[in-house]
Parts: sequence; structure tokens; C-alpha cells
Amino acid sequence: MRNRDSEHLAKLRDYYARHGVMPSFSGISKLLGFRSTAAVAGLTSRLKTAGYLTSTPDRRLCPGDRFFEYPQVGTIQAINHLPAFEIRGERCNIVERLVGMPSQTVILKVRGESMIEAGIMSGDYVVVQKGAQAKVGDIVVAATGQDYTVKFLVRDDDGFYLKAGNKEYKDIRPVESMEIFGVVTGSFRQY
Repeated sequence: MRNRDSEHLAKLRDYYARHGVMPSFSGISKLLGFRSTAAVAGLTSRLKTAGYLTSTPDRRLCPGDRFFEYPQVGTIQAINHLPAFEIRGERCNIVERLVGMPSQTVILKVRGESMIEAGIMSGDYVVVQKGAQAKVGDIVVAATGQDYTVKFLVRDDDGFYLKAGNKEYKDIRPVESMEIFGVVTGSFRQY
């Protein structure tokens, strides 16, 4: 990629975030201040080669595998008296990290405080892989009767049950049956 390609990619990401689609070639030209569609063709070719853009079968531009990849500049300390952060230069693709099977993934907004000790707060979003094989200790979305909840999957001598990530909440032991809707693969919150 050339010098200003990263700057242009950032503007394309912002456009995509606002509109949910990529602009046309003439739209890219206007957005980036290019004087010709040849310049747009060169840019999009470089971004395709680098994996940031791709084309649909009908030749429309769309995000490529690396489009949602952002710089992971390092780690940051959450305690006092240490350097602010270390510079690393790694890349982090948010979708790749949270979504293993796109066709089976849903996002649910959390209500309530039963999982705060697991770091999941009311208003957070959980990424759930539907139908995934749940293991003891996983955070799952499960149905007991008509109600769905997010809890830890636990097992003891009496069988499987759901355990809150907050000592103020009681365990849920299904009276009849429990259906695991999916396994939580990640969570996030918007400030």
C-alpha cells in the first residue's frame, strides 16, 4: 500500500460505518478528493490486494477480510505507576476474534446484573454462537421454560444447572428441562 492508503482506508471505514455500504467509484472520488476514477481504481486495487476490500459477483465493492482489522498498539496497564502502554504494531480483527461462525452468530443486549462478576454488565452486548457445543464452565444463553438467560453452565451430582456471575443471584436448576441456545464467545460495551 502507498503512503496515503491508510488515511483513505480510514475514510472508507467511516463511510461504511455511517451508511452500511461502500461508495461507488465516483463517490470514492468525491469522498477522497480524487480527480479521476483511474486514481480510485488504483487505490481499490491496492486495497483489494491487501485484503481490505473485495467485490461482489456484480462488481460492487464491499469489505474484505481485513476491513474490520484495527491496529492493536499494545497493552495498557489498569494499575498506577507503570508506563501508559507498550507499542507493538500487531493487528486485531474484531470480527475474527468474536465471530467463529457468522451464519450461527447473534448479538444480544444484556439486561440485569447477574453476570457482573464475569465482567458482563447491564447494557453490554454478548456475542453468541447458536447451537455450539457447550462445556461446563462456558457462559451460555439458555432457556428454562419460556425464559432465556445468560449464565455459567455448571454440573454437580444432581446434573446441569445455571450459575450467575453475581453472588446476589440464586442458581437456576431447571424443573423440567433446559435448552442451551448458544455459547457466549465474547462481549462488548459501547460508551
